Amino acid sequence: MAGVGDEDVDDEPQGGIETPPKPGVRERFPELYTELRSVAGRVIHDKDSPSLSPSDLMHEAFFKLRAEEQRRDADEARSQLGEKPDEAFKACFGAACRDVLVDRVRRRTAKKRGGGKANEEADSLIMVPGDKDRDAIEVDDAVQALADFDPQLAQLVEARVFGELSIPECAQLLNMSPRTADRRWAFALSWLRERMA
Repeated sequence: MAGVGDEDVDDEPQGGIETPPKPGVRERFPELYTELRSVAGRVIHDKDSPSLSPSDLMHEAFFKLRAEEQRRDADEARSQLGEKPDEAFKACFGAACRDVLVDRVRRRTAKKRGGGKANEEADSLIMVPGDKDRDAIEVDDAVQALADFDPQLAQLVEARVFGELSIPECAQLLNMSPRTADRRWAFALSWLRERMA
């Protein structure tokens, strides 16, 4: 006769359903490969660059995101980036591309201090929608200053310039109407132009 508390304890989840692991950078990357390569190409601008191709930049940014993910608790980091909508993932990826590009340009500039200026400039141009091509370090410094002024405007610039997001995608990412995103983008672009003049 079985008493109370003698029932079998089943270690498997009820109903035999196993919770799938949360997607991380590694899982999301193949899904968005073509779009991410386009983002990297836009960030680097010069697709015929002799020292850094869009594919190289894309893979360096991937490793940067993976390293960041591994620095944190795996499950927490995966839920932070891997489960984000495509727009947010592309924006984070674009920011990683910018960081890689700016780090490379700064390292090279520190090493060369004078020689090889033409190659350096070709590698460091970034396309800014609605504006002319700008130097990567100049854009990075301006975005950092903008973040001090208005962090949400800096997020909008990062998403547009480095994440290659449209105004409606930025609006969704930042929880604002497309009209507000468009108006804020116009202000941010004007602010950046003045800062980089």
